[in-house]
Amino acid sequence: MASLLVTMWLAAREPSIRTPTFKLYSTALALLASVGPYKSFVLKPLEGRMNERSLTSSSEELEREISYDSTSLREFIQSLWSRQEADEKQMNMHQLADRWGWLNLGMAGMIMASAVCSAYGMAQEELSFFE
Repeated sequence: MASLLVTMWLAAREPSIRTPTFKLYSTALALLASVGPYKSFVLKPLEGRMNERSLTSSSEELEREISYDSTSLREFIQSLWSRQEADEKQMNMHQLADRWGWLNLGMAGMIMASAVCSAYGMAQEELSFFE
């Protein structure tokens, strides 16, 4: 939030909207402002699915631990089969975690691009100050 306000202040200091530094600051501002909607519309649904999967898999594991106390051979084989299905769900959870990581890298890239635009704009401003 603070970086958003600082970038807005830097853009507001520019005398004209046609200067290259204003364009850099407004690009940085747009990138920073898009982080919130990106997180809300892209990452939150994925986090919800991950939480849902983790809750269902942990309750299934608890049921499996309880069922190992006294079982027949047939029930034991069925529990092994359900364990294999649980492993497939974990693999799916792993894929969700990978996707979440890549999407977080995308958000970090937007923040980094915003920082580069702001820094380049400040460098341009400093260079024009000495002319």
